[in-house]
Amino acid sequence: MNHRQLTPWTAVACLALAGCSALGIKEAPPQLAPAKGAALIDCSALASFSFPNTTVTAARLVATGTLNNGGQPVAEHCQVTGQMNRRTSPVDGQTYAIGFEMRLPRDWSGRFLYQGNGGTDGNVVTADGGASLGSGGMLRHGLQQGFAVISADAGHTAAQNPLFGRDPQARLDYGYQAVGSLTPMAKALVRAAYGKGPDRSYIGGTSNGGRHALVAASRWAAEYDGILANAPGIYQFVSCQTLGLHRHHACGQWPARLRIGAAHARAAADCQCHFGALRCAGRRCGRSGARHRRVPHGF
Repeated sequence: MNHRQLTPWTAVACLALAGCSALGIKEAPPQLAPAKGAALIDCSALASFSFPNTTVTAARLVATGTLNNGGQPVAEHCQVTGQMNRRTSPVDGQTYAIGFEMRLPRDWSGRFLYQGNGGTDGNVVTADGGASLGSGGMLRHGLQQGFAVISADAGHTAAQNPLFGRDPQARLDYGYQAVGSLTPMAKALVRAAYGKGPDRSYIGGTSNGGRHALVAASRWAAEYDGILANAPGIYQFVSCQTLGLHRHHACGQWPARLRIGAAHARAAADCQCHFGALRCAGRRCGRSGARHRRVPHGF
């Protein structure tokens, strides 16, 4: 018989399910009432929308057919653009802000979607709840299904990539704080647009957008009813923070090869396990592999 070795996460999932079964938990998951939609009140009035540390730069109606998806015209909707938390960095003298756009359908379904974008961000991608959530896009994206959708640049522009990392607050915004700042603002904007807040809220994305979704699950879970983390690129942010690469601005260049080698040696000293090895940092290893310990920041 051909046996396959379980990955650590598969094993954890199996144990969790077994634990639930052993405890006799048989309750059905809660059933939420359907979201109730509403009609857009006045798009142009949203130009005067007020929220702390937020500036709306434009609010305009987008005619049916201006956007198309899946061979179909996207219905008329309201596009609101703006910025949050505009500031000048004391580190590099650059001006930073969290740029965003929201697209609000005239016939709203009562649902809100935070669209996590890919790569190192820096661009306010069209807030349609489509291509950013999966390769190749969707035949009917979120905007076509009546979602109010927000998209953002995560606190820096394309021109500031990748050196925005020299600024600590820009790193935090890219890491998670842009999502934490924008979500309550977006819900308030939805309330201003339709006279009621969203009944259901979601966040989703692919690659770096999937990372945004995973971080939201750990930090802002109460803000969302559902989270879609598609192929999350969690390593993009965590690995740099773990190795202390975020401090490269101190000498104006990436860490020397010797420093990276030292980080590798420290990690290897902590854990020299491979599949089937006996011990790791003084503990026995299972066949699923090593128990890794994070290298301290700034190592």
